[in-house]
Amino acid sequence: MVARLRAAESRLDGGDQGQALEELADLIVTIMEQYVAGRVGALLPPASLAEFQPVRDRELLRLGATVTLIAGSAVAVSLLGISDMAAGVTVAAVGVLALLVMFGRQWHRYLPVAEFLKPGP
Repeated sequence: MVARLRAAESRLDGGDQGQALEELADLIVTIMEQYVAGRVGALLPPASLAEFQPVRDRELLRLGATVTLIAGSAVAVSLLGISDMAAGVTVAAVGVLALLVMFGRQWHRYLPVAEFLKPGP
């Protein structure tokens, strides 16, 4: 289903935006109708999904890699013996860079991850 929606959405950047928008709106209305009817397991008809491969959700893996990079940078910076201010700025920069690489435009949604890595009582 996600692959089908992404394909329809990608057509918005092409030539006939009106038709692409109509197709995307039809898909969204179909999903909404199926959801309201309680058919959560079949939000789109199987025939419309036949040519698409399922999209894997790797968000948890990317989040784990981001946390590992941030923690690893904190350990590496502590071994360098630089001042606390420079160490904090370096770890923050690595954290933002890791979020940008892992999540692209949605990086700001994951800023609360940094709350888990703050020292304190």
